[in-house]
Amino acid sequence: MSSLSTRSTFDFVEAPAIVHADTLDWEFAADVIVVGLGAAGAAAAIEAADHGASVLVLDRLNGGGASALSGGVIYAGGGTRQQR
Repeated sequence: MSSLSTRSTFDFVEAPAIVHADTLDWEFAADVIVVGLGAAGAAAAIEAADHGASVLVLDRLNGGGASALSGGVIYAGGGTRQQR
């Protein structure tokens, strides 16, 4: 059986408006929390889920991060003395 067939779908929930952190009623729990659903965050979430972890992904928008803005271009570095 493929791990893709056992994985749950994403549930998108609207973030609550927070006036003060002490007033937040948090009801979520997870083994791994990934902040940002760009290319790296999505890969980390999938990898953790594939290894049996429950995963919670937090993103300020609807996912994609800077990867969604890059037009498919992945900057791999190597352009400065420090990177070489």
